[in-house]
Amino acid sequence: VVEACNIEAGGDLVIRSGVQGNSTAVLRAHGNIFARFLESANVYVGQDLDAECIINCNIYCDGAVKVRSGRGSIIGGITHAAREVSATIIGARSEALTTLILGGTPCEDFERDNLLLEIEDLEKEMERLSRQPDSPAKSRLLAKAKVQIMANRMKLEAFNGDPADGEKDSDSNKGRIVTTMLFPGVEITFGKLTTRVTSEYGMCTVSLVKGEILIV
Repeated sequence: VVEACNIEAGGDLVIRSGVQGNSTAVLRAHGNIFARFLESANVYVGQDLDAECIINCNIYCDGAVKVRSGRGSIIGGITHAAREVSATIIGARSEALTTLILGGTPCEDFERDNLLLEIEDLEKEMERLSRQPDSPAKSRLLAKAKVQIMANRMKLEAFNGDPADGEKDSDSNKGRIVTTMLFPGVEITFGKLTTRVTSEYGMCTVSLVKGEILIV
């Protein structure tokens, strides 16, 4: 069981039980994440996420979110997936706000924003150090900060120079939702279009067709 902590995996992350994150747990995996349940956690997945239940989490997934085994429920929170959200039940009879966003590169965007924040913090630290009296310790810290800023800027350039960047705007409108039960209170976004579900639907697929969000 994972509680309020930070975990980062360079490949896949497998949690045999589940996560009770108390709104502070952060899980990051450059590969896939497998867990029985996820509750009140922030989750960043480079590939696919597979769970039995997701409750009040913020999910950012560059692949597909699959919640089909066990309860198969997504209730509350934000689920942002690049390709697909597939779940047995989405939302709740209580009409709890459950936000689904499809398309884009949510996990990569998070990495880019993190780099920008780190650069800003390092620049502030360098400015603070520059006002201190000269010393060997000051020189070491300034040199270390400069190297880290250069490394982060190189990573940013790699993101910004990705040849797939030109496709990201169109990708923001792609993806689909597949579910056996869709409740009112679910908010669905494709690119700049957002709709709120006001009726209960049985087995259905939600996708963007000719500039309109359709529930079929």
